[in-house]
Amino acid sequence: MTLSTFGDLKTAVADWLERTDLTSAIANDFFPITQSKMYLGDRSAGMQDIEPLRIRAMVSTGTLTPATGGTITIATDVSANWLEFIELTPTYSGAQSIDYMEPWSFRKRVDAISSTVAPQWIYTVEGGIVYLAPAAISTIRAAWYAKFTALSGSGDTDWIILNAPQVYLYGCLAEACAYLQDDRLPQFRAMFAGAIKALNMNDQMQRASGSKPVARPRTVA
Repeated sequence: MTLSTFGDLKTAVADWLERTDLTSAIANDFFPITQSKMYLGDRSAGMQDIEPLRIRAMVSTGTLTPATGGTITIATDVSANWLEFIELTPTYSGAQSIDYMEPWSFRKRVDAISSTVAPQWIYTVEGGIVYLAPAAISTIRAAWYAKFTALSGSGDTDWIILNAPQVYLYGCLAEACAYLQDDRLPQFRAMFAGAIKALNMNDQMQRASGSKPVARPRTVA
């Protein structure tokens, strides 16, 4: 069957399992867990590692204006679907990317923190707040990875369903096997992990397509 909507996905998972009684569990349990592992990765002991999905289709950009004190609240000023930053840059010609520092290192830079003179050149993240230094209110350009639009209705769809439905299918099947104590759990988890890895690798190759190959020396262990 063609997978183009959330309803199609739920039907496909039920068909693969031959369990039409699990439609509610697929939507309320298996799918949210699948998405969480897709976005954040998973390293459950004794199981196939799952790397987080990070592809161009997840990239969002915008101009952010820090509040007084050089702070940005991620959930409201960036996006509730934010996952991680790619780059922060002051909005002036020739600006360089702002460097990230761990919170404890950031707090030691008293010279930068106490200043309010742009441009900002370091930042850190604590909880849901971005702290910039100097604490200028001048705008910055931001690029970040974000979650896809949430799915709830049967007619809803997103980039994964339209371009790589196997990711959701294998992920939901793995979660269903865990719920049903089905021996096929390792198989479907490995297929889920492989589908995510393939998307990440393909995205990296597409980003570099058209560039000249660079010779790199081989190392021998």
